[in-house]
Amino acid sequence: LSRVGHWLAVLNESSSSSALLSLLSDRYGDDGTIHEDRREALKELLTSSVAEGFQRELPCVVVASSGRFRLFLGHTDFAGLGGPTIDCATAEELLAVLQISPSSTTSPLIHVSNADPTKYPRSTFSLDSIQSKLAEAGGELKQLWAADSWENYIKAALAVMISKFPGRSSTIRETLSNHDLYFHVSSTHSLALSSSGGLSSSSSLTGAFTLGLGPLTGTTFSLGDLTQVDTSEQYLGKKMGTADKAAQLHAERGKVLLLGSYPVRVLDSAPFPSSHLRVLRATLPFPRITLNSAADYRIKNYQDADSALAWAKSVLERFSFSSYVVAGRALIENLQIEQKTREAGLTKTEVLALLNALSEDNGKRNEVMLRELARGGRLEEKMKELGLDVGDRQKIVLRAVKLIPESIDRYSARKAALYGIAETERGLEYWQLLTRLANHHDQQSSNNAGEEVKRILDLVGWAHDGDRAVMDQRTQKETSWATHPRNDVSSENLERLALHPTELASIPGGFERSLAEIDELLDDLSVRFQGLAVGRISAAGLGGVVCVHVLSHLENQVIDWLRQRNCLVEGVSLGQGSRVLNLPEF
Repeated sequence: LSRVGHWLAVLNESSSSSALLSLLSDRYGDDGTIHEDRREALKELLTSSVAEGFQRELPCVVVASSGRFRLFLGHTDFAGLGGPTIDCATAEELLAVLQISPSSTTSPLIHVSNADPTKYPRSTFSLDSIQSKLAEAGGELKQLWAADSWENYIKAALAVMISKFPGRSSTIRETLSNHDLYFHVSSTHSLALSSSGGLSSSSSLTGAFTLGLGPLTGTTFSLGDLTQVDTSEQYLGKKMGTADKAAQLHAERGKVLLLGSYPVRVLDSAPFPSSHLRVLRATLPFPRITLNSAADYRIKNYQDADSALAWAKSVLERFSFSSYVVAGRALIENLQIEQKTREAGLTKTEVLALLNALSEDNGKRNEVMLRELARGGRLEEKMKELGLDVGDRQKIVLRAVKLIPESIDRYSARKAALYGIAETERGLEYWQLLTRLANHHDQQSSNNAGEEVKRILDLVGWAHDGDRAVMDQRTQKETSWATHPRNDVSSENLERLALHPTELASIPGGFERSLAEIDELLDDLSVRFQGLAVGRISAAGLGGVVCVHVLSHLENQVIDWLRQRNCLVEGVSLGQGSRVLNLPEF
C-alpha cells in the first residue's frame, strides 16, 4: 500500500517515473496520449480525495474498474436456460481510492464520495446500520435498500463482504469496528465510464469497492469470491447474476471472454479479430421506454403513452428468466406423457435421450437447463449413447419444443424456449468463428475470412430477429414481423421446419426486446451497407443501445451514417479488466 502523498508526489512530477510508466503501460499499452490522460485523471482523483477527508500520510488502495460490454448472446444467462455470454471489459473505466483511518469515536463511519457530487451526493453511514439490515433479512438475499441511490450499491456490496465469507468477513467487521472507511470515486477525461447504456457501471462501482477493501483490511479474495459480490444487487431488489463482475475481473486487454452461467465461469478467451471485424456501441435517440426518464419520449412519439408503458412492462414479464423455467418444467412433464410425445412425432428412444439430457445428474427432472438441447449440449452425448444419429438433433429439438405450450400463465413459454436454445446455438458458432478469425495467419485461411465474417453477420441478424417488436406503439398496430413466417412458432410450422433441413441457429424464436423504430433503423442500416453492417438490440432492450457488427473497412462510414440519425456512436475498445493499481513506495 502506498500513501496518498506518495501517489500525488509521483503524479505531479514533470515526467513520469519508471514505476508510473510501468503501471500505465501494463494497463493501457504504449499510447502516450492515453498515459497522459490517465495520469491527469489519477491526479484529480487523489487530489479531490484529500478534500473528502483522506489523509496524505496514510496508505490507500487505488483501483481502476472497467465497464463490461456484451458483444453477443442476449438474454441467455438466465435460470432455466443457463446459456453462455460473450463479453469484454471496456477501455472506459472508473477510478477509485479507498483508505481507512483510526476512528476517534465509538461508532466508526463509512464515507462515500464522488468527484461529481451533484449527480452522486456524498453519503455517510455506519457499519452498525448495515449489520442491522442484515439481521432484518435473516440470511436471505432480499431487498433491503432502494436501487435509485448510488451509495446503496456500496451498502449492499459491503453487506455481502461482511457476511458471506467465513473468517475473512469477521476480519473486515473487526477492522471497520475501530476504523473509519473512505471511498472516493471519479470517472473523468477520455476514458470516463458512462452510467447508462449497458456498460454495467453499477458492477464496476461495486467491483472497485470490493477490490480495494480486501488489501485495505488485510484479507485475500479470489476473483471467484469477488465475482459473487454481484449477488449483492438482490439486496436492492434486482434479479442479477454474476456474469458482469466475472467479465470485468477476468478480462484482458484486446481479448473477449466466453462465459458460462449456472455456474458462472470463464470457458475460454480469445483475441478479437479487429483487422476483419469491428463492433460499435450506438446509443439511440430512442430511450429505454420503461424508464421514468423516458416519459417525454413516450408522450411525444406514441399514440398512448400509458398503454405503451404497459405494453413494455408486459414484454418484460412475458419474456424473462421465468419463461425459460416454466417452459423447461412443461417440457419435462409432457415428455413423460406418451400420447403427447407420439403426437409430436418423437420416438421412445428420442424421448429417452431428451429426458436424460435435461435431467440433472442427481436425477431431479424439475431442474432443467434448456442449454443441453443446443449444439455441444448433453443431448448430443445422450443421442450417441442410445445409437441415434446426432444429425437428427435439430429435428428432435423442434419436435420437443412443440410439447411446450405457446403460453403458460403470463409467459410466452414456447417462443422464449425456442429463442433461448437457438440463441445458445448461435453464440457457440459465433465464438468458433471468432476464434478462427483471430488465428488467421496464412494466405489460405485469410482467403476464408470473408465467408466467416459474413456468417458472423448472419448470426447477429438472426439474433436480432428474435428480439423484433410485434407491436408499433407509434401507431398501436402490429408490425409486419407479427405475421412473418419466421415469427411463427405454431406446432404446424415447427413440424414443417423439422421435416426440412433447417439450421436451428437461423430460427429466431422470440424475446421481443426491440422497438419498431429500432427495427426500422437496423433494417435501413443493413440495406444501406448490403448486409455488411448488422445490428442487434443490446442490454435489457426496449430502447437504449444497439450493438453493431461491421466489416473493418466500413467502420467510419457506418459511424457517420448512424450519427446522421442522431445516434451517439463509439467503437468498442477491449480494455484491461478491473485491477488494483500498485505504485510501490520503496
